[in-house]
Amino acid sequence: MHTTALRVLVLDDDEQVRETLYDIISFLGHEPELAATGDEAVSLFARGRHDAVVTDLQMPDVSGWEVIERVRAIDPDVRIVLCTATATNMVVERARLHGIVLLRKPVQIDELQVALRPRLSGASGLPARLVDAVCRHTRLRRLLVLAPEAAG
Repeated sequence: MHTTALRVLVLDDDEQVRETLYDIISFLGHEPELAATGDEAVSLFARGRHDAVVTDLQMPDVSGWEVIERVRAIDPDVRIVLCTATATNMVVERARLHGIVLLRKPVQIDELQVALRPRLSGASGLPARLVDAVCRHTRLRRLLVLAPEAAG
């Protein structure tokens, strides 16, 4: 399916979801590695070289946002796919602003395939470090939000 296999770290507290994501990611030709807790995921990420992280948003030990923050401290440009059953407008906007692909559960194979498709930068089309810097600046953040609307 792909010429280049990605190493994908999968974090979800639900074993059945982890195993399903493992099967899907393997089917897509990538190499998944599983983690059941946020601490385990960050530890695995720090030790290994992962091209992407697929994480749940709501978990008992830590939020997906905290894991993303800790992983991006190690590699600011890692591709992030955030999975959730319930996505509020705030979650959708936050993901978009930080170049994170947001997928609703149950995750569909074709959506995950697109989310893991190789690209030069984050989901917003900008490098993650640039998006994070812009998000810290109020006026620039407003421009980033308005630009896609103005473009069409």
